[in-house]
Amino acid sequence: MSIVTLLSDWGLSDYYVAAVKGRLYSEWPEVRIIDISHLIPKFNISAAAHVLKQAYPHFPPGSVHCIGVNDIASEKHPHVMVRENGHYFIGADNGIFPLLFDRKPELAWRIALPSDGQAETFPSLNLFPLAAVHLARGGDPEEIGETYDWPGQDFNVRSNVSFIEYDYAPNGMKTGARINGRIIYTDSYGNGVTNIGRTLVEQAAAEFPRFEIRLRSYDAHRGKKPFDKISRTYDGDTADLCALFLDNRLLEISLVRASAAQLANLKVNSSVTIHFKS
Repeated sequence: MSIVTLLSDWGLSDYYVAAVKGRLYSEWPEVRIIDISHLIPKFNISAAAHVLKQAYPHFPPGSVHCIGVNDIASEKHPHVMVRENGHYFIGADNGIFPLLFDRKPELAWRIALPSDGQAETFPSLNLFPLAAVHLARGGDPEEIGETYDWPGQDFNVRSNVSFIEYDYAPNGMKTGARINGRIIYTDSYGNGVTNIGRTLVEQAAAEFPRFEIRLRSYDAHRGKKPFDKISRTYDGDTADLCALFLDNRLLEISLVRASAAQLANLKVNSSVTIHFKS
């Protein structure tokens, strides 16, 4: 039995989630539906991409993921089906897919199904279930879609990727390094997820083992010792921030049993810089 997942910004107080699930069950009573989240900030495709990117690899191949965030189509941004890493994704071509994948997806199709209802205003109810059930039952995407070539989308622009910059002495010798990153997501615990990857930090630390993590939104006010270690788990005093890598291999700024985002005024796009020296 194939799985259909739902990701949206609909919240839980309205009828939207129940209606979409009811439509899916009406199309195929045996379908298995999993909620990823319905609490994505309104129209926030960056947050939606982050949550889905962390969740979908843990589902079995063949799963179908419906993206109900900013899902209204236009002539330039149609509804599409995407196949990547053995999974299918259904949503509007609204800029979310370059955020979701590290490369141009393997295959994509523009959905060519006639909608059953107001797909212009609620495609997640009146269009996506038709495509999702077709794919989940093993149907050929070519039967309900036309090959899509991503006009205007640049999958090589990786705004969520950080990089190393080196400092040099007048003689050309490296004297240090820094990684300039930013917060890309804050979760419900107030943890700030950065775009700084573990491999990049390990590469810089191999040359310059001492480092200090600086948060522009926090450093000017804390007056404490340098933030200079990455923990293996959540540890430290409840008043002290800690940094650690989770299974997504991204650096996270956290606070034990409290909100790092609140304490350090962390918001999406807040600056995070790691300075390395010998």
